[in-house]
Amino acid sequence: MRRSCLALFCLTFAALLNGCSGSGGGSGGGSFSNAKWAAVLQPATFPAPLIELGMNFTQEGESISSGNSTSIINFGDCLIDDGELTSAGTVRNSSFKLVFSIGAQTVTLTGTIAPDGKTITGTFTSSEDGCLNGESGTFTANFVGPVTGNYTGTMTNGPNGISGVTAMLSQDENFNESATMTVTNNTCFSSLASAADSLGVSIGGFTMFDTTDGINTVSFVGEVNPDATEITGPWTAQLGCAHRAGVFQLNSGDAAAIPSTAGSGSKSTRPAVTPALAERMRAILAAQRIEAQTR
Repeated sequence: MRRSCLALFCLTFAALLNGCSGSGGGSGGGSFSNAKWAAVLQPATFPAPLIELGMNFTQEGESISSGNSTSIINFGDCLIDDGELTSAGTVRNSSFKLVFSIGAQTVTLTGTIAPDGKTITGTFTSSEDGCLNGESGTFTANFVGPVTGNYTGTMTNGPNGISGVTAMLSQDENFNESATMTVTNNTCFSSLASAADSLGVSIGGFTMFDTTDGINTVSFVGEVNPDATEITGPWTAQLGCAHRAGVFQLNSGDAAAIPSTAGSGSKSTRPAVTPALAERMRAILAAQRIEAQTR
């Protein structure tokens, strides 16, 4: 009898410990530690434009955050010259709350984490200033997988029509992005690769990387769907065949087999890449490269 009671006590105590452990996880707790998330905001007062936030979160206990070099906003000509982009919030079981700061302006997101931990739905409010100027509405956020693997697709190429693309993309644990690409039906370049000292970056649902063949330098800025099977956006030749530009689309081998997650994964429900977003990602890359050179 004494042994039975002792065994029951141990099982009960272990269950209590298990229930108290973790960092805000629980059912629907989500994955936020060293993870990319993209949130699409739909203002209530007008159907468009949509607003997209990108965050590469770190997590400590129930607290999550992203810094100035790991936060992004895609919304018209929303400039942030007067301050930094950061976010800070909490995740507790299925509850999610985040304050995204755009300089002096704040956007507060409050939502519920889905049981699979990869989707959040809820509402947002914003302060009475800056880009959003007090707008409020609903949002959907998605965990974004790593941009890694084999992709095929196309590049529109001005007077040369459409080029075919085969690419191998790789994202490391620090969200650095690199690419090796073969391009067909293009009179300017046919083989492109990222230089070791010029890696790109992935933030939330966006990726940017530069490639070169030793003469031409070609920059890509793409929107990434949640399972990272589709990437679309503008490309620009910066050196060599300068002033060439167009749009690219890449799909992984699993793109047809794996349906895209609803919400920010659908290209029809996401804002197009804005010049302001591309400029910000370019600035983040420049700062990272300068920092790497001083190490």
